[in-house]
Amino acid sequence: ADCLEDLNTCSKLLLNIISEVLDFSKIEAGKLQPNLRKEDVRKFFKKTIKIMTFYRSLIEKENDIELSLRVDENVPILMVSDFSKIGKILMNFVGNSIKFTNSGSIKVTISCETQLPFLDKLSTKSDFLKIHEGEELRYLKIVIRDTGEGMSSESMENLFQPFAQVQLGRSSDGGT
Repeated sequence: ADCLEDLNTCSKLLLNIISEVLDFSKIEAGKLQPNLRKEDVRKFFKKTIKIMTFYRSLIEKENDIELSLRVDENVPILMVSDFSKIGKILMNFVGNSIKFTNSGSIKVTISCETQLPFLDKLSTKSDFLKIHEGEELRYLKIVIRDTGEGMSSESMENLFQPFAQVQLGRSSDGGT
């Protein structure tokens, strides 16, 4: 049963990668819409971290890195959000932590906030805010801490530049 579940999870991961490629063309055309659905937040993050644990074992780092998840009590059981996008972002960041952490730990913490300091600075409000007007909005705060070597301030200047990759002191086996 566990093997079938893992196979199903990996199949979904592959479909998400294909979907991600298609999303780029939608982003460029300004047509990307959120795919909102209600989901059990704890199950979602546990499943995503399980995928990343599988990924970690594929790149032969299983015994060197402890990957942990903590979901704070203030996170509701069910939330409406675009969980496919959240999963892609989380897998990207945790994947980078795995690639650039030789030993130690990677800790993912999920909490819930009712206000975000940068929200008022956005030039456009999302459709999510319009759809749920009048309801109490909650935002997931995802913090990823690892014991990797980190980035220099010079490297951080290139962080959000297209087609730029930060060069650290060691090779990362590829990736973005």
